[in-house]
Amino acid sequence: MNAARFDSKEDLGYDWARDAASAPALHESHPIERTADRSSWPHVLLRAVGRAAIGLTLLSAIPMGLVANRSALFIPNMSHLQAKTAEADTWREFRAPIDASITPQAAGDALRRIASPRPHKDYPMRTVSATHARPWNSITLTPDMFVDMRTPQYKGPAAFMLIGKTPAGYSAREMAYLREVAEAPFWKDFDAVAHARQVDLVGGLFETPFQSDASLMALPTIGFADSKQVAYAAVSRATYYLASGNPAEAERVLRNVVSFGFTFIDQGVSAIDAMIGRVIVDIGRDGLYHLYMQTGRGDLAVKIEPIVRVRPTAPSQRPSPAPFNEEATRAAAIALIGNPNAPRTLRLEAMEMLSYGGSCGSVRTMLTGPSGELRATLASARSSMARFPSEQAFFDLLERTMERGPKVTRDAGVLARVASGTAEVLSAITGNERIATCTKLASTIQLND
Repeated sequence: MNAARFDSKEDLGYDWARDAASAPALHESHPIERTADRSSWPHVLLRAVGRAAIGLTLLSAIPMGLVANRSALFIPNMSHLQAKTAEADTWREFRAPIDASITPQAAGDALRRIASPRPHKDYPMRTVSATHARPWNSITLTPDMFVDMRTPQYKGPAAFMLIGKTPAGYSAREMAYLREVAEAPFWKDFDAVAHARQVDLVGGLFETPFQSDASLMALPTIGFADSKQVAYAAVSRATYYLASGNPAEAERVLRNVVSFGFTFIDQGVSAIDAMIGRVIVDIGRDGLYHLYMQTGRGDLAVKIEPIVRVRPTAPSQRPSPAPFNEEATRAAAIALIGNPNAPRTLRLEAMEMLSYGGSCGSVRTMLTGPSGELRATLASARSSMARFPSEQAFFDLLERTMERGPKVTRDAGVLARVASGTAEVLSAITGNERIATCTKLASTIQLND
């Protein structure tokens, strides 16, 4: 059909006037169902909400995927450290006597003057009087001094050889070195810490209360290598007195070393403190063993002799590690926290790790927070363990970490930044800080696995 023929209504042969007049009646007898206007604001809002919900679901998949099944990383298995500290307990009788006149605060101040934690912007160090010089770091040994008694771990003579070599005698130059080490003012504070019944370690080192945004993960610890070197130097000090004909003073010095090590085990706040303490106790114990052997006190030497361990060499002789049992390990950690006879350092380390797990150990804890059981465990530990205002501040830090999630300060690369950026958006939308902090922590661990 040719469309050019139908240029007007009349060409169609259709009575438009008649239909127009009857149109109202047609509409009344056959109403038309009209669809709602899709541009109206309720429908626009619903579409926006639906798209936002889909977007949030997709965004949530990133942090949830990273955090899922990471709880085992925050459930501490303290059995090895418990065994090491229990082993050291057999030598507690060789500690120095307690001086009740030394207050916890005075002992904390003394520790501050001789300890060297790495500074951190979140943890301002307490200002105390000038720290003491350490002559063992500044004296250069000449080639003829302490021949065959050198070790790469320490600038001075090897501590494990000094006492045993004493009967052969030391040269004038060597004795001058030993005397300068033995008479250093440094040891006044060392001995004060060793003889104190309690030491306010946290209050001695740091300004408290801690900043509200301080990261528990960034809490500075006393240097491991530096602490060992102090113990090595103390053996040089004891050697000077032994070589000078004063074995009683040498024994006193070595007992102070043992006590100083137990200070870290009993007064510290982390597993690192416990490990430092265990090593220092062993250095003092080794010195006492050689001293007792040389001075005809074999009955005491037997009590403190080195522990001989036989390690299997063939792979077939090594026992297979037991499979990880999350529920049993968590129960053991909670039991350790509540055990008043266990070392404070291990109890607090278990509490610290569970505070991480209570906020970031699973998707559930990330979304809803720590369980009632964990909150009760923390409250009970606070009431039984926080002796000083500084330790109350430490428990405040634990509680904030448990509720908000651990703040991670290190950068773990592009993936961590992308995941953390997504999680920060979700945290801002939901008001849940844990989503951002837990995602950053999990992405950091993921990259380091």
